[in-house]
Amino acid sequence: IAYFILVLIGVGSACLHATLHWVYQSSDELPMVYLITTYIYIFLELESPPKPKRINNRGHDDDDDDDGSGSGGVHKKLSTSSRYPNLSLHLSLLMVVNTIIYYKFQNLYWVFLLTFGLGLTSYVTMVGRMFYKGSTMTKNHISKKVIALSVVSY
Repeated sequence: IAYFILVLIGVGSACLHATLHWVYQSSDELPMVYLITTYIYIFLELESPPKPKRINNRGHDDDDDDDGSGSGGVHKKLSTSSRYPNLSLHLSLLMVVNTIIYYKFQNLYWVFLLTFGLGLTSYVTMVGRMFYKGSTMTKNHISKKVIALSVVSY
């Protein structure tokens, strides 16, 4: 999703600078807010515990069945492993509210700047705290790629 939003920023920016029309300005600026919100979600959920494996009724992983079909017994019900189960819903609602406010107060550019600034400040604070605390996230190879992508994109 983050890559797709990054592409939207590029397309919106190209259209804005080619036409200087307000519609393309919004397609340049709103994805920036969406990208920051997506990065905040990624960083909050990056240290979530891994999903447990599905176990069959013989106490083995599904992949360990004799016939290789993965259907060797009744599966135990699994719970989600998200640290914040409603986070995606709340951040999606935040993006919808940001979009409504952006179009409602379009003549007040400082509203966008405030929203973007608060999101960026939150994001930078989270990344700084992660490095300061020496989180296990910084030792993870994938998280280093996400951090590098986020730093390069800003």
